[in-house]
Amino acid sequence: LYLLMVATLVPKLEFKYVLKKTFSTFTILHTTVSNFSLQIALQGFLEKIFRDLNIDPSDYEIQLVSPRPLNDRTQKQLASLLFDEFGVKAVNMAHQSIVAMYAYSAHSGIVVDLGERMDIIPIVDGYKVSAGVSRSPVGGPQMRQKLQHYLLGKNYSLTSFVDSFVVRTAIESLSYMSRNFDRELERYQRYFNFSYVN
Repeated sequence: LYLLMVATLVPKLEFKYVLKKTFSTFTILHTTVSNFSLQIALQGFLEKIFRDLNIDPSDYEIQLVSPRPLNDRTQKQLASLLFDEFGVKAVNMAHQSIVAMYAYSAHSGIVVDLGERMDIIPIVDGYKVSAGVSRSPVGGPQMRQKLQHYLLGKNYSLTSFVDSFVVRTAIESLSYMSRNFDRELERYQRYFNFSYVN
């Protein structure tokens, strides 16, 4: 069996893990995190993950996927924690864009990652081309704010801190990227023109 772990460390600490069809997410928001508290939190998360999955980590190889490149020091700390504390067989750390390419059985291409910001990452033969990476600060927060503003115009006030998570969940579960925007817009306009005529 193979255990896949996805770690998002900035700006919040979030872990998603997958084993067969099991998928869980743990999120903790931090304003400031010291190295010591991060290591304790990370160890606690890993213990919880292995306990919830009811597995012995020493029987598994770990694939750790991160959305941003981890510096050498962080990689060594993670590897040390996984090998020394949990006794895992092997650890591989990769950028999430590379793993996204492999999910489509491709080794070269361009990954567009729209999250808290938008990253456009070229991948050639399984390696990220750092010189070609393009980043934009526009992403999820702007979409969330726009939807909250639109809903407020319809007398739905979802403006509190907790409400922003409701809006984020709605965006993540209901939105999609159109393959042909013009054709879908035309179809949408024909449908509603037809509905109002009848």
